[in-house]
Amino acid sequence: MLTVDQYEYIRTAHCVYGKKIREIARETGHSKNTVKKVVNQEYTGYSPRQTQHFPSLGPYIKTIDQWITDDKERPLFLCLNYLRPLSLNQLLISIHVSSESFQAESI
Repeated sequence: MLTVDQYEYIRTAHCVYGKKIREIARETGHSKNTVKKVVNQEYTGYSPRQTQHFPSLGPYIKTIDQWITDDKERPLFLCLNYLRPLSLNQLLISIHVSSESFQAESI
């Protein structure tokens, strides 16, 4: 299977520089038939998969999705606190912010 760079090199060598198929095959080490296919077909690029398979994550996907939705519902400071321990000042701020008077617009 050819990479994108190889497609580009073969097409540029043939279309822009006018090299013969046999000459390109000799330089790249690919067969003449492969070089002919690259030159004659239009490269459309890679298309993304319609569905992404996660065989090893399969049983845990629902749990992970639940974690993500729970984190989206929490205020930002609670999500960031998982990454570092709280100092006393931060703990007091988080208690104050988590009270019912907290509004997200005030941050």
